[in-house]
Amino acid sequence: MFLEHCRSILGLSLSLAKVNFKLRNEGTYLGMLWYLLEPLLMFLLLLYIFSSRMNEIKHYPVYLLLGLIMYNLFSSSTIHSARAIVDNAAFIKSIKMRYEPLVLSVVLQFIFTHLFEIAVLAIFMIYFKISLVGLIFYPVLLIFYGIFICGISFALAAIGVRINDITNVWRVLVSLMWFATPIFYFIKEDSKQFLLNPIAHFILAARDLVITGRIPPFWLIIDVVILSFVSLAVGMTIFNLSKNKFAEFV
Repeated sequence: MFLEHCRSILGLSLSLAKVNFKLRNEGTYLGMLWYLLEPLLMFLLLLYIFSSRMNEIKHYPVYLLLGLIMYNLFSSSTIHSARAIVDNAAFIKSIKMRYEPLVLSVVLQFIFTHLFEIAVLAIFMIYFKISLVGLIFYPVLLIFYGIFICGISFALAAIGVRINDITNVWRVLVSLMWFATPIFYFIKEDSKQFLLNPIAHFILAARDLVITGRIPPFWLIIDVVILSFVSLAVGMTIFNLSKNKFAEFV
């Protein structure tokens, strides 16, 4: 019964994600290329500004691009999830439906986009003669990263029903977190900044896998797993405690 319930939610979430993914830039001249244009322009700008880091950090362009697209996945998914319930108020009031797919589909939509970005990353890896073997294991990390993002997204979606300004507040917080995340700079693993920033754990693990081609340290793997399921547990708890009153507030 539980597996059937999960399968139903996942199936509906995938269907909604596919539709939203196709509609997002339908009718534009560049179409799906818009999914890649923003991160690539940001990447080129940062690479130009911090070009001096190329001598300090090995394979810096790939180092920068990987950190950038991973943070984009987090920021885009969580910001849009904050309004996942509110923006579907018409459906919620008119038909009886599960609310979880409305949030999960947002995360899946941006994971689809992320896969395009990973393809671009692979091109850069080939250009800089970095082995692609690490990308084979990256999907495993992406699953845990997705779980982590889902937890935060469910919490924000539930809070967003009651607090309309949560999207703007979260957007500001995400901008501040961007500077506290080692995207364009390097921090040591024992740094307090690293320990207090959960996103940094995922990015560091990804760089170990993709760029250096090695398995992350055991303690980092444990951190990633714990952060993922703690985030999901907290997010789903907040969501489940609130969802019975969604129809009243939207």
